[in-house]
Amino acid sequence: MTKYLSTEQLEELRELFDKFDENKDGNISPKELRFMMRAVGMEPTEAELYDLIRVVDLDANSVINFHEFLQFMTPRLCDIESEQNLRIAFNAFNRNGFGFFDAHDLRIVLANFGELITEKEASLLLADMDIKNEQRIHFKEFLAYMRSGRPVRVPYK
Repeated sequence: MTKYLSTEQLEELRELFDKFDENKDGNISPKELRFMMRAVGMEPTEAELYDLIRVVDLDANSVINFHEFLQFMTPRLCDIESEQNLRIAFNAFNRNGFGFFDAHDLRIVLANFGELITEKEASLLLADMDIKNEQRIHFKEFLAYMRSGRPVRVPYK
């Protein structure tokens, strides 16, 4: 399955997996999966959590190893450009439901993933997407940017 991923995508998935494998045992437990889902604004019930594990957990040991994680994530990465998936991603940033997100929202969501950036750095990240120059990003701007294939300029500290 990994033959469809670039080296960069594979490294990013490894980094994401490792970030949520809190106890570094090479597996994501139900507790770690709940933390991962909360980081993107989801509140799964216990039943939903175990249903997801059942789908992803190929060896039925109640945890998700990196291979299972890749099997689950690869088709989703390949479909990342669908408008529906981009809407879901946008909504993770649009925390207040106002139809846009700003640098503050971006900082909070990234912090949930362990990426701590300053307000200025968040503003720089948004600058490429901000077509209307309003210091906030609406869905159409987000969609256009994500489909453009342009890399995100990461500010260096």
